[in-house]
Amino acid sequence: MSNGESEFGSPEWKYNQELRYADRAHEQYARFYDDTNKNTIQTGTLAARTALIINSGACIALLAFIGNLLTASDRHLESMLTALTAPLLMFACGVFLSAVGIAIVFLAARLMLISHDAKKRDFDSPYVHETKDSKFWLRFTYVVQLFAIAAVAASLAYFASGIWAMSSIIPLLGQSMP
Repeated sequence: MSNGESEFGSPEWKYNQELRYADRAHEQYARFYDDTNKNTIQTGTLAARTALIINSGACIALLAFIGNLLTASDRHLESMLTALTAPLLMFACGVFLSAVGIAIVFLAARLMLISHDAKKRDFDSPYVHETKDSKFWLRFTYVVQLFAIAAVAASLAYFASGIWAMSSIIPLLGQSMP
């Protein structure tokens, strides 16, 4: 063959075929990993941001409500400020945990990349192989992801607790009004 191609079925031809298969498998693996990782990060970040917005909105609304109570001349309403600190603290804890969840999502994404980079790529089928390091980093990533889920879930639990606390305080506000 004059154009530099190897003869069909020869060892060189088989090697070139395996090389093409390996390159294609590496590209497919990288594309799948990139897409999945991007979608996972976006979903986790969206969940944490949603919890952050919910709790932040509750804090702002409650602070505005407290501000209105402070401007009221009724001393009975001012005594309610103490009762309102617990829900405010719950919403604030929810904001904090949401922010922690966002940070942990970022950390988990970085750890996933470390796991991905630790895999061995070669020309032996299936062309991408787990290593001891990649398995360790992947397991560690899963643990970190559980912490992110727990932080966002705790944030939502604080929001629910704050709402529950407010539901028992609001009727008392109505009783103290003239």
